[in-house]
Amino acid sequence: MKVGDLVQLSAYGKKLTCNYSQRGCLGLVTHIDVKLSIPLYAGTSMIVQWSGHKGPAYQVRRDLKYAK
Repeated sequence: MKVGDLVQLSAYGKKLTCNYSQRGCLGLVTHIDVKLSIPLYAGTSMIVQWSGHKGPAYQVRRDLKYAK
């Protein structure tokens, strides 16, 4: 994924209770943070602006999939 991609929660992301408010929403990747990522997988932490939410949210790549 890269900045500007339209995303939604993956099946794994929907199972997590911390992502409850993002279920059914579309999001836009606004920033990829290499410093906060998992050390072995560069670019795995992303800042996503979700539709209907005021502020951006920190998401892990595994929680996301490309929107259709």
